[in-house]
Amino acid sequence: MDVDPSNLNKDPSIITIEKVKEHIALVPYGELIGGKGPKTAKIKKALQTYNIQYNKQLPVTPLGKQGAKVSFLDKEKFDQFLKMELVIQEQKEGDSGEVFNVKLQPIPLKPEKVVNTNEKDSDMSQNSNSRTIQVIDIPAFRQVREIRESFEVLGEIEKIYTRGAGLYQVAFITYKDANSIDYFNVQWSYHINKDIVRVLPLLLSKEERKKRKQFSLRLSGLHYQTSGYDLKEVMTQCKGKTCFIPAVMIRGKYQRCRYAYIHFSSQDDLMAAKQMKIEFKKGNAGARQLYWSKEEDRICNICGNPTHMAKDCTNKDINKSQSKRFVSGADNWKNLKKSYADAAKSKQKPRNSSKPNNNIPSGSRDQRK
Repeated sequence: MDVDPSNLNKDPSIITIEKVKEHIALVPYGELIGGKGPKTAKIKKALQTYNIQYNKQLPVTPLGKQGAKVSFLDKEKFDQFLKMELVIQEQKEGDSGEVFNVKLQPIPLKPEKVVNTNEKDSDMSQNSNSRTIQVIDIPAFRQVREIRESFEVLGEIEKIYTRGAGLYQVAFITYKDANSIDYFNVQWSYHINKDIVRVLPLLLSKEERKKRKQFSLRLSGLHYQTSGYDLKEVMTQCKGKTCFIPAVMIRGKYQRCRYAYIHFSSQDDLMAAKQMKIEFKKGNAGARQLYWSKEEDRICNICGNPTHMAKDCTNKDINKSQSKRFVSGADNWKNLKKSYADAAKSKQKPRNSSKPNNNIPSGSRDQRK
């Protein structure tokens, strides 16, 4: 800690102490196995292995289910750490015991605040904001490298930083040329690999931001692990501007829900889309009907139909593969008895006859002499 030199001529009994600025990074848990404690311990061990010079006066602590916090006092070492990729070996549970590598990309916990000291700095900050976009709905497992590769197609990127938000992350991307963000004055979304993300110019007015959330519908009945990219053609047909598919963690695995929230630019587009009957086909799976509903409406957790609940659903096998279709107990017992009878017959061997074969024709090489 440093003593403020401006106070040297003041009352010597009063000392102003300036707090040392800390730089905090978040190391996502990714695919690490175990609870928060074991995962954090593995990350701490990796920091020692990679000889990371972090602030050891503060412990490496878990931050909810997102990851572990690591504190730095040195800005240069903090920046170097953000460019690194930690590789941790894990072993799957069970008989296989397969060993695999988990790659973790550190991210800053929160963006640094820029303090404007004069009018020139203020102008520079305003100029930077006019070249910056805010990207939301990015899955937490996406790396900064992937985000950069997707958005640098539109122009040269000056800087990019992200911060965690539960199962997602938010990115702020600043281009070198302000014209690079003109695309997002009309387009409300973009893609990172197969994920559709929402994009907002940083200087977008409150009224415009409110408008982008005003008209929305839920589209349910999706196939398992449907991505925003899979719905690209649906978005085109119904004039959807953005597509957000929520995600959940099931048994430690990131999975997309079977419904999406679609936003429209006007009430007319929303009503026109609601009248559309959409049959959606993904890969080799059969076509299935998708259903429109309001965000607050209850829907069937099986087929996505808003007209009934799961207990009344007549299409309970829709999300199962052909090998896992439902078979009633009676049919299952019939198949079992049939299979057992067939197996018993196949095991029966013909008895050897001790009587001579009189049907062997005369002159045959096998005829007894």
